[in-house]
Amino acid sequence: MAWIAGQTFGAGTHLLLLGVALGAPACQRYKGTPGPGFTAQYDSVPPDTLLAYIKTLQFDERPWAGDEQRLMIGKCPSACTHGPLVRIEPEKHAHWNSAGSLEHGPGRIIARMINNDSIGYPKYNLAAHDTVYWAVGRVAPSKDSVARGTSMYFSIRGLRGSKDAVVKYETAKVEKHSGGYYAKEALARWEWNDSDETKWGSCAEGACCR
Repeated sequence: MAWIAGQTFGAGTHLLLLGVALGAPACQRYKGTPGPGFTAQYDSVPPDTLLAYIKTLQFDERPWAGDEQRLMIGKCPSACTHGPLVRIEPEKHAHWNSAGSLEHGPGRIIARMINNDSIGYPKYNLAAHDTVYWAVGRVAPSKDSVARGTSMYFSIRGLRGSKDAVVKYETAKVEKHSGGYYAKEALARWEWNDSDETKWGSCAEGACCR
C-alpha cells in the first residue's frame, strides 16, 4: 500500500525534489520513528526490553507540537467532570513512518501522554503522575483513505511494576491525506467530539491516527 500519491521515482533527482517540496531533505525522508530491535508485539516483550527501546525515542516538547488540557471523565453533557491535566507530545519522527512500519511487526510508538495530576485517566491507561506511550500497529492494508489498526497504551508505572495494567487496547483509525499534510513536523493534539475526549497524531507519511 502506498500512502504517497501514486508516482514512480526512478531517479534520485525526483526523490530530492519531493523532499524539498515537502519541506525536508531527501536524506531524512522515510526514516521515521526508530524501530525496535525485536519483531514480537510490544505486549509480548519483557518490560525492561520495552523500557530500553523507549529510551531511544525522541519526543517534541515544544508547545505547538503537542497539546495540554484537562481531560473529561464520564460522558458529556449529562455526566462528566474535569479530569487530570495531561500533555500529549509526538515522537519527533512519526510523520516519516512508512505504511509498512505500521502494518508489519510491532508497529511504532507515535506519541506519549504525560499526566501532571493526582487523578488517573483509565481510558488511556494513565495512573496519577504517570506517562503512557501510544503505539499504533497491526494496521490492515487498504486502498481507501481510512485504514484500521490497533492502538496500544503502555504505562511507565505499569512497566516498572507499580501498577497492574501495563497495556490497554483500542481500535486505531488511520486517515491518509494528500497534498503534503503533516509533512514538515510531527504533531499530536487532544480532540473533542460531542460526548468524549479523543486524540490524534501524526503516524505515517501523509497520515494521522486517531
